[in-house]
Amino acid sequence: MSALSANAQSCEGQTSYDDINLNCIKENDELFEALVKKEVERDKALKNAIKEEKEKDRKRAELAKNLIFLFSDETVKKNTGRVFLYQTAAGNYGKMLISSITNANNQCSLSFDLMTYINGKAGKRVTRSASIMPLGGSWQQDIINIEGANTKSDFVLKREYGLCALKRQDGYLVPYKKFIKEEENQNIILVYAALFFIGLAVFLITRTIFQDDEKYRAQEKLEDAEIDEKRNVPNDIVLKYSRPFFRRYFTPIVNGMKSRRKIREKYKRRLASSGMNKFLTPEDFYAFKLF
Repeated sequence: MSALSANAQSCEGQTSYDDINLNCIKENDELFEALVKKEVERDKALKNAIKEEKEKDRKRAELAKNLIFLFSDETVKKNTGRVFLYQTAAGNYGKMLISSITNANNQCSLSFDLMTYINGKAGKRVTRSASIMPLGGSWQQDIINIEGANTKSDFVLKREYGLCALKRQDGYLVPYKKFIKEEENQNIILVYAALFFIGLAVFLITRTIFQDDEKYRAQEKLEDAEIDEKRNVPNDIVLKYSRPFFRRYFTPIVNGMKSRRKIREKYKRRLASSGMNKFLTPEDFYAFKLF
């Protein structure tokens, strides 16, 4: 597998199949590397199933080995219109766009567009198809040689255990994106959804805080009435509207501090001389400073 070159361009801004260039394919080289590792694990699973003589596991492992995708209603919907990147048996990169998939009892087929990059140059975009059907009691298989009949087989469409499957042979085929533009739109939708939920969370938190403050103010009034120590509400607008908040959340912190006595001695006389002791205790004033 070739590594991404230093001058390779990003896939950003490429909004269609035609926009995908060789650099973009190389940029996704890790997809091919992941497939190689996956095939190693599939091969191990098959060998273990054969060794342990587990027939069910063996069939499952044989079906999974070199599998690109099985033909089913789900995969037809998922892969129709999907872009795949490939590397041929000869080591050349390319891109494939699957235009249609047929999955019927008596036929499995797919149509696709191909463009292969040879020696760094893009070849012509060609339309190909592969199709299999039962003949003489057994299903055929259709070999896909991307670079011509005289080259090694890249992929094969075949029937295994009652299912049609597209499998790799000497080439590598990995899914890239279904519709690039569609995925970009989905990303935009996700962004708006995230903003919506963030806004909802802020609203709920804010509402909870204000409800809590209302309960606290009600309780505070009851307590003030019981001890007959009601205080005047300050005229300063900042102090007026922040007072319930810092008294609720910061004053208890100050009351629990070891230096509470020093704080009280430090600010008691200053508050009295300024007339603020009518609506603020030394602890409240220090809590306001913290706030």
